[in-house]
Amino acid sequence: MYTPVNGGGQLSISGLYGRFKDPDGARDTMLERAAGADGTELAVPPRDFRPSGSGTTVTCQLLARKDLGARTVHPQCTGNDGNTGVLVLVVDPAVAGEDPDDVDLEASAELALRVRDEMRRPIR
Repeated sequence: MYTPVNGGGQLSISGLYGRFKDPDGARDTMLERAAGADGTELAVPPRDFRPSGSGTTVTCQLLARKDLGARTVHPQCTGNDGNTGVLVLVVDPAVAGEDPDDVDLEASAELALRVRDEMRRPIR
């Protein structure tokens, strides 16, 4: 179960399954396309993380949207390997109004990796 610390919120998860010739390139493309969506701007550019005990690189960025006159921010992370990938957008009311420099992207990277690991089914 995934619950924001202060309750409420949601996760938006997109999963990919297949064979990636270039996992790093796929990770970059997923983030670029998400940051280019209508009404979305990049508040903090992508940064790589290697959550403790993991051999997987998770890349996170912070997206900003302006809806009904209010600007909100949402962490988005992706982690890929040779055959699986996940893109996780965290919508947490406790984070949405924060200054972009104060958002803990490393915590978002750990959450994205946990989601990916729990969903992952290797190709055999």
